[in-house]
Amino acid sequence: MGDLNRMDELEKFSQERSRIYTKNLLEEQILTAANNSWDKGNYKDFIDFIDQTNQNKLSSSYKLKYKIANKRLKK
Repeated sequence: MGDLNRMDELEKFSQERSRIYTKNLLEEQILTAANNSWDKGNYKDFIDFIDQTNQNKLSSSYKLKYKIANKRLKK
């Protein structure tokens, strides 16, 4: 019975690691898409991509670009 409990714990651990890996991978893909939009001057798409991220975890450069993009869209 102890082995079955251990197997369940290992499976839960593996699933959690997979969830975290997938989440990080998706965030990287979103930031890559945001960077491409920024480079093309497509500020609306940049904002849309950044809105999909956890903005509390963004670097200060992304936060600054986000503010600039919003200002440029309002003009």
